[in-house]
Order: sequence, then structure tokens, then C-alpha cells
Amino acid sequence: MTHYITDTRPSEAALNAAVMQRLPIFVYCEHRKIHLAVSGADIIELICVQRIKELGCPPPRFRHVKALERLPTWREAMFVLPDNSCIPGAILLRDASAKISQLLEKSKQFPDSPLYWSAHDLLGGNQCHGLKRPGNVISTSWFKVWNCYKFVCLAVGRIHDDLIDAARGANSITYQTSLIATLNPVAKLFRKDGYNKASPVGGVLIDNHLLRTLLVNASQVYPARLIRSKVSFVGDPALPAFKIVQIDKTVHDVDEPPIQCSDCQTVSQTSFKHCIHYVV
Repeated sequence: MTHYITDTRPSEAALNAAVMQRLPIFVYCEHRKIHLAVSGADIIELICVQRIKELGCPPPRFRHVKALERLPTWREAMFVLPDNSCIPGAILLRDASAKISQLLEKSKQFPDSPLYWSAHDLLGGNQCHGLKRPGNVISTSWFKVWNCYKFVCLAVGRIHDDLIDAARGANSITYQTSLIATLNPVAKLFRKDGYNKASPVGGVLIDNHLLRTLLVNASQVYPARLIRSKVSFVGDPALPAFKIVQIDKTVHDVDEPPIQCSDCQTVSQTSFKHCIHYVV
């Protein structure tokens, strides 16, 4: 039988960029053996930061905390090069978004398990090589979601403590704090390597906003909900772990993933994104 394969990439560059900016990306810390979930906008902004350093341009001024909210400022900015010529920020965003899109498309060509791309090579503009997945990933519940709805995984040797240091105040927010602003709530979990070595490795720390995005995006092909796991991250019952389980329901039934913890029950709907969960 003859098989034909379609091109899954959006044909419109603006649409492709918008999808990449909102795509959840799992960053694997080889030291801690777990993942942190960030948005595509976080990684896109980091690539843009590296490019303007290479071009010798000063960064734009921002007034927003989240990377996704700062992207319009990047898009509208004009960067003055040392020869007094200018380059539009929109070009930087399209280029960075295209790089994430390339990693995603290459990952789909290896459908059995995620490829882990070197964040160092990505930011350095080097040729990226897909790295073999950690051996423990296949046992995680989020791996089943990945099988149906692909997303990008990056690998770093160690996620720097500065990226999750809650001591950094909001007054110092600049373009350099794209991940700091996103990951502040997990600082207490990572400080002094305070993680439970007995907990399942390969899990992911993810806030409710990104978790909802992932589950809703995947709900057409993998409708799922969360259930409490018997394992508690860092062994603290106040920091419960969850598993993603497939359900036989319609997309509308899983539009709001049912996550239950003390933080989720007390925070408002507008701030639910700041509640962090560990998904094994």
C-alpha cells in the first residue's frame, strides 16, 4: 500500500509564530532529573535577547511581567545597529519562532519518544542535534499526552538558581527576567536542591496556565484529567503530585482541567496560573 504524508506546518508565517509563542515547552534539568514547563514565548524571547547581543543593540524597555505580554513590544521595536541601520523586532520574532517550529517538526519525524534539543546550541545559533530521551520519561503520565500531541523538549545541564530565585524583586524586571518572572513560584521547591530523590524522576513542574493550555490543546486527540498521585513532591503532602489520565468525555468536559489542591481552592480565577503542580 502506498502511503502519503502531509506537511503539518501552518502555511501562514504569522499563524505559525502565534502557535509557537503559546506552545508549552518542557525544559529538562539533567542535574535534578525533572522538567520545568515554560511557554514558547519564554524561549523565543531568550533567543531574541541573544540575537540583539550579537547585533550590538540595546534592549527595548518593557512594562509587562510575562514574556508573552512583552512580545508586542519586541514586535514594534526598531533596533539600531552599530552602522546606524535598523532591524525591525518583528524579524527577530519570526526568526526565533521559526527555530522553535523547526525543532517541533523534526521531533515529529521521530514519533516514538521526545527528542531533547540542547538549549545551549539553540541559543548559540548552532546546529541542534536531537538528544536521546532520559530513560525514565516513558513511565510518566505526560508522556502519553506527548504521544498524541507533540511539543518541544529542551535539555540543560542545570537550571540556574537565578531563574527561580524568588528574592529578585519586581522592580528589577527587565528582558532578562522572562523565565524568572514565570518560575518564581517554584523557588522554594528548588532552593538548596530541596527535591525528593525518591520521587519519580522525569516528572514536570508546571503552572496551571500552561497545564490547562496543554490539556485543552491535546483534548481532541487525548481528552484527559488529573488525579492525585500517591507520591508527593519533596515528600510534603502539602505539595501533592498528579497524574494525567485519559477519559472518555467530550472536549467541553475537559475545558477546565480539574486540579484540586489548597492553593487552587483559595486563589482567584485570574491568578490560578501561579499555582504550581508536579505531574508525574
